[in-house]
Amino acid sequence: MANLVLLCHQHHQGVHEGDWTVSPTPARDGEHIHPGHPDYWQFTSPAASWMVEIPSR
Repeated sequence: MANLVLLCHQHHQGVHEGDWTVSPTPARDGEHIHPGHPDYWQFTSPAASWMVEIPSR
């Protein structure tokens, strides 16, 4: 579970249908690499900044 990255619908679809690559970074965000243009990339927002921890029961 340590290698999971939270993605919006557009980025999720890009990974599964568009051959984009997502690689985790030390900041726990995701580096998205375009399949035909490896020099084109972007980062997702760090998920930890807006996720809420749900306490266990």
